Amino acid sequence: SPTWDCGYAAPTARMQYTGSSFAAPAREVFQCVLRDEAALEAPQGFFPHGGRYESRGGDAAETLLWRPAFAGAASALGRLRFLQGGRLQSYLLFLLLALVALLAWALIPV
Repeated sequence: SPTWDCGYAAPTARMQYTGSSFAAPAREVFQCVLRDEAALEAPQGFFPHGGRYESRGGDAAETLLWRPAFAGAASALGRLRFLQGGRLQSYLLFLLLALVALLAWALIPV
């Protein structure tokens, strides 16, 4: 038998370590910040058919900072949707105004 098989003669992909299992000790330390979610369906009866465990790592920066920021930006920019009327003349006017603003900004002494 192979030297490092740890007693498993025919390992499958389900027996391998994942990134979640590798990071589990660090995630336990920062549990109050990360807010992990887990769902467990334990096996029932004397001869259980199967069970299920699913975990999803939470991200405080995503849920508390980025999602609200992008939702606010989307609602604010949604109010400007009337500018996309599909007229070429208005798009050329916007381009001209942007170029004038950039030139004026470049001419301002620092």
